[in-house]
Amino acid sequence: MADLETVCDGLAARLATITALGSGRAHAEYPDAIVPPCAIVMPDDNDELADYDQTLGGNDTMWHLVVLLLVPLGSMRQAQNDARAYLSNTGTRSLKAAIDGDGTLGGAAHFSLVGNPRDYGRHTEGGVLCWGFVLPVDIWTQ
Repeated sequence: MADLETVCDGLAARLATITALGSGRAHAEYPDAIVPPCAIVMPDDNDELADYDQTLGGNDTMWHLVVLLLVPLGSMRQAQNDARAYLSNTGTRSLKAAIDGDGTLGGAAHFSLVGNPRDYGRHTEGGVLCWGFVLPVDIWTQ
């Protein structure tokens, strides 16, 4: 079974395949400094972190994580357009497409299931005002 660190690293690596989130802008944990655009993998505070032993006699875990996507809030119009590209289910900036491109997260998981985005709008993170959203991702490991 993959541990939480391996799963978070695998998810961040998939997000880093998006050009704008490469070069250290896809984080497997909350960074010391927020520099948008960025994607941060963290536990889902609206759900339990993990469901253990999902199959009878198994040693598997369903991890409940989220990706917090943040874009710069220069102009409202541009921020919303940027966020919508990451929200799309297809395209070069789509978070869903990046995760679905390898649902095993480089072998860290059995599969990943992208949930429905929420909390679309203004976010203040690390003292930085941004525009963004939260994308839940459930990850099953064996």
